[in-house]
Amino acid sequence: MNSSLEEIITLEVGEGDKEAKYSVHKNIICDTSPFFEAACKPEWMKPEDKVIKLPEDDPKIIRLLICWAYHDKISIPNFDIFTERETSLEESMNLEFGLLVGLYLVAEKLQIDRLKNDTIDAMIELNKTR
Repeated sequence: MNSSLEEIITLEVGEGDKEAKYSVHKNIICDTSPFFEAACKPEWMKPEDKVIKLPEDDPKIIRLLICWAYHDKISIPNFDIFTERETSLEESMNLEFGLLVGLYLVAEKLQIDRLKNDTIDAMIELNKTR
């Protein structure tokens, strides 16, 4: 078995009562982004800690990024881009569309072009159902 599949790092996301910790495979997260690849270098990450801190990010958005990294698709809980239900603009911004906007912004920040493209595609599909 490839030893890189066994190496786990922790992403500490958010601050205070909104902080979350996610354990991820180092090779998977590093393959998604130049930011994570650089952050995992010895000069930035202590080998004994294996932690990347993202205090300014929303744990829900980073969880979406992690799911995308592992499954190569955007998967929002209780999110169906083909639903026929009516929602207000405010509700959409706080739910599906708002999460997609947040995901796009994180993808931009972390230099993940493929996720930006996938997020735009999901926004277009979501808009088609409205």
